[in-house]
Amino acid sequence: MEKYEEYFDYVIDILTVIKNEEKESIETAAGLIFESLSSGGYLYTFGTGHGHMLAEELFYRAGGLARVKPMLEDKLMLHVSASGSTLYERDASLALEILEKYEPRKGDVLIISSNSGRNELPVELAILTALRGVKTICITNLNHSKDTTARHVSGKKLYEACDIVIDNHGVKGDACIKIGDIVVSPTSTVAGAAILQAIIAETVSISIKNNKGLEVYTSSNIEGGDEKNEIYLQKYCGKIISL
Repeated sequence: MEKYEEYFDYVIDILTVIKNEEKESIETAAGLIFESLSSGGYLYTFGTGHGHMLAEELFYRAGGLARVKPMLEDKLMLHVSASGSTLYERDASLALEILEKYEPRKGDVLIISSNSGRNELPVELAILTALRGVKTICITNLNHSKDTTARHVSGKKLYEACDIVIDNHGVKGDACIKIGDIVVSPTSTVAGAAILQAIIAETVSISIKNNKGLEVYTSSNIEGGDEKNEIYLQKYCGKIISL
C-alpha cells in the first residue's frame, strides 16, 4: 500500500470511530448550541496554532451558521510568527484580554480546539468563560492529553475544564504515518473539521424539528447567494468582529 493510501485509510478509520464513540457528545453539543442560538445567543470559536483553522472553520462560509463569533488573534496564529504563537498559547494572561475584546455572555457557547489541551491559554479561557455563564465544548486528543502534564497552574488540561469533551481520536503527537525514522501526516485538522460540521448538521436538524429555523449562509458562488447572504451581513456587521 502506498503511504497516501495508508493516510486515507487511517483518516477514514478515525472518522468511523468518532462517528460511533462521540455520538452522544456531538448530539449534546448540538442541543446546547441550538438552545443558545434560538434564545439570541452566539456560538464562539477559539483555537491556537493550527487549531485556529478550526476556529475559522465555522465562520462565514457556505452552509455555515450566521451567528458565529470566532475569537481570532493574530499573535496566536501562524502568519505573524509561528514560533511566537507557541509561546503565546502558554500565556494564561491573554485570556482576559481576549474576553474583554469579544465579550461572550451568559447563554453563549464557546468551542475551543486544542489537540494537546495542555497549554495555559485555552484552559484559562475555558475557566474564565465558565465563570461568565458560557457553556464550553472542547475538541481535543485524549490519547495525547492524558499522556502529558498540564501547564496551567490549576493542574487541569482542557478536557478537565470544559462542559462537553469531544475526542478527535488522534495519536500522541498527532502525526500518524511512519516512513523510515520519521512520522508525518497529522489528523487533528481533518478530524476536527469533520466533528464541527457534524455538530452544525445536527444543530440545524434540531432547529427544523422544533420549527425554529436558524440563519445559515449560502454559497456566494451560486445564483442568488450574494442576495441571501447580504441580509445577514447587514444584520451582523458591527456585531461580529472580522465580518
